[in-house]
Amino acid sequence: MRADEEPPPNDQQPKDNPLDRAQINLEHLMKYTVNVPTEVGNPKQPTVSRQEKVLNQEEFDKKHQFRRCNFTLARQVYGQFKRYRHQSGKEWWHWVCKRMPILHWLPSYQWSGHLMGDMFGGLMVAIMGVPQDLAYAMLVGVPPVYGLFTQLFCSLFYAIFGSSKHTASGPFSIVALMVGTLVSRQDASLGTKMNNSTEVTGRMAGVLCCTDAVPAINEHEAVWRAAGITLLVGIFQLILGVMNAGVLAVWLSDYLVVGLTTGAAIHVVISQMKSMTGVRAVPPSSESVPWGLAKFLVCFFRNITQAELPVCICSAICIALLLISSYVIDPLVRKKWKAFKMPMELLLVSGATSLNYFFHQHPSWGIKLHRVGYVANGFVRPSMPDLSGFEDWWADAFLIAIVSFTIHISLAKLVSKQHKYSINPNQEWLALGLMHTVSAPFGCFAGGSSMGRTMMLANLGTHSQMSAFVTAAIVLVVILWAAKLIEYLPKAVLAVIVAMSMKDLLLQVFRSWHILRLSTTDFLIYFMTVITTVFYGVTTGLVVGVSFALLTVIFRSQWPESTCMGRVPGTSAEYKGLYHYKLVLDVEGIIIFRFDAPLYFANVETFTDKLHHETRIDPILLRSQCEELERKKEKHGFWNRRSSKDAQHPERVPLVAAAVKQQSKLELLDEGKPEKLEKKESPPGPRHVEENHSDGEAPLTHLTHIVIDCSCINYVDLMGKDALLNTYLDYQTIGIKVLFANVKAYVRQFIEAADFHKSVPKAQFFVSIGDAVKFAEAQRAEEQQKQKATPTPSDPKTMALPNPKSPSKSQLEIDLTTAMDKNSLAETQPFSPTEQAKTQQEAIRAKQMLRREPSVQKTQIEEPPLPLDKTM
Repeated sequence: MRADEEPPPNDQQPKDNPLDRAQINLEHLMKYTVNVPTEVGNPKQPTVSRQEKVLNQEEFDKKHQFRRCNFTLARQVYGQFKRYRHQSGKEWWHWVCKRMPILHWLPSYQWSGHLMGDMFGGLMVAIMGVPQDLAYAMLVGVPPVYGLFTQLFCSLFYAIFGSSKHTASGPFSIVALMVGTLVSRQDASLGTKMNNSTEVTGRMAGVLCCTDAVPAINEHEAVWRAAGITLLVGIFQLILGVMNAGVLAVWLSDYLVVGLTTGAAIHVVISQMKSMTGVRAVPPSSESVPWGLAKFLVCFFRNITQAELPVCICSAICIALLLISSYVIDPLVRKKWKAFKMPMELLLVSGATSLNYFFHQHPSWGIKLHRVGYVANGFVRPSMPDLSGFEDWWADAFLIAIVSFTIHISLAKLVSKQHKYSINPNQEWLALGLMHTVSAPFGCFAGGSSMGRTMMLANLGTHSQMSAFVTAAIVLVVILWAAKLIEYLPKAVLAVIVAMSMKDLLLQVFRSWHILRLSTTDFLIYFMTVITTVFYGVTTGLVVGVSFALLTVIFRSQWPESTCMGRVPGTSAEYKGLYHYKLVLDVEGIIIFRFDAPLYFANVETFTDKLHHETRIDPILLRSQCEELERKKEKHGFWNRRSSKDAQHPERVPLVAAAVKQQSKLELLDEGKPEKLEKKESPPGPRHVEENHSDGEAPLTHLTHIVIDCSCINYVDLMGKDALLNTYLDYQTIGIKVLFANVKAYVRQFIEAADFHKSVPKAQFFVSIGDAVKFAEAQRAEEQQKQKATPTPSDPKTMALPNPKSPSKSQLEIDLTTAMDKNSLAETQPFSPTEQAKTQQEAIRAKQMLRREPSVQKTQIEEPPLPLDKTM
């Protein structure tokens, strides 16, 4: 019965309601239908005459001349090649300027307005960077002067090819640690022997944890092995730059980078403990083997008695001065000069070198600090780096290239947003690649961008890459004329400078609670990266962090949000989620379903399950359950044992009721007595607005259409295409039509090429949800007019229903006859108790499969609507 119809006269109503009696004769069948809510204020369906012409997707494409696009990668590569082939000379010059940014910014450089600011910024970076460069070279395991070589070539080549105005390129602690670890691992793999020098006492050589931990590393070999790693890193970066692989930066989230740098900072600080205390019989790197951090700490504390008092005192004084400078002097100075920083590192290097020279000249003082050693002025002769055994460490070099670029691009994007200019990620790949490739023959090691120096340049207000030329000039002067002055520089001072440069990264651990409060997923990415980096090293931490981050994306797309949508009151084409807005109304007889994720192999089952949950119908199970029930009844001759009144209507066939309800009451019978189910709150879904009826019955509306909103499905694979196809065909078998709206152009072209439209007409696709709903409402209005013109049977309890296997019926009913009167059974051949129990269980399973919730409403037997037009 429709919501707008009057109840039938009393003489036409059933004399017995099966749900009102405790015992039911065989002639009374328990049937039920389920309702879909009716929109308030609009109980009647719009007539066809009121509907405007609705264009489906195919008609819309023809009217507006849809142009097909080739989304394949081969087409994009061919288009790029074709564009380069037909470029003019001016366009080629623009391309060259894009690949060498110096040709763009240098001709328009404002010498009078920007030169002084850039010179001051370059001077401050050099003052702050020279001591750090020396320290980072020691972290790699090469002589300190090679840190100056690396700084020179990095600054020079990035100023020519880099697109960031404020990035301070050069040695960086995390990349230096990775290179040093790889160098020491190569030494171990080549079978280097234990250093039997006086630095290792006989007593400590017998300690198990340290007998294989101090290899004899030749500095000359370490230099060219580090250069070989740098050359391979540069080659990888050049290849990625040519491939326009700047998009790879998006795979590394900010919190993954934070976790990676935090874990690496812990390694850097712990690896400097031996130089800060004078304990030397320990592993050369804190991550040379899995769980190397634990091994390093065990060895260190076993040998703590070898700590040298002068070295410890020197380190403690340097740490105290650097902390005072950072937290006391710098804040006071910045009140007057905002971008100025106290060059405490340079003062420490100068003062410690002078004192150590004095102590070496006066041995009577008894103070001797381990020094850097003799350093010759000038450059080394270029030579081919050592690439022997690269097949064993090329994967590590590739990861170093990724880490170097990731940290660099993160800093470059940060400062570019602050100063409102753009950078080119693909050009940054090329700049880093050229920087490493050209500098490798000079013994340089891989670098990146220093966080502290980059932020200082940004705060000083430099205007261009000219500051990098100034830094390179100052470093060149130091290399040519002042390199000998660092001969007496204490190694403990360099170790303290390296460790204290990590303090800001270490403090990120205490800010992690803020990440947890904002996003649990991002905190898990951060936590997994930190833990893996600390215990297994930077290389493994990067791989695990990226893998875990990608898994979170897969998991979130595998179980995405989905919702049913309803019409916003007062509008005709505005639809929002029913779960999100209380006042949004359902559309009568139509369910609008939206799936908020790409549809691919990992979530096709989730898509199907959620659609079945929202519609309260699983068409496959519903059809198979009904057919199984019919076969069992026919097998036992159920229809031949009916009462005489039912025998007059042999055409009655049990069918499936394809409808959705909000609340209903169903009483299951056990041996002729009804068992009342408790009333439960219905799950979220299409809502029904109760109306008052004289007979206490709720309006019943049958589901006829499902509209799938594909606006969030921006990608499908073959399994996703099959899921959409099976959804259409499965619901078609029970008389429900499926329409598709807001389908992306890529998705439409993909499924069309996959022969989707051989089974699904193009007329089922619509440009918007509003068009699909109007089309469905017009069909429903036409069906209702045909139903009114169809004569009703005299007996409402007995209706000639069509073959249940016919897919053209829009309303099917299920006969849930599960119990019968004992007096009626005595007149015919009785059922056995087992057969009665099986029949009742079939009815219960059919009810549970439809996911009904009990309510106080009474069921009705409705006329099945006429078949829908097959042309749809």
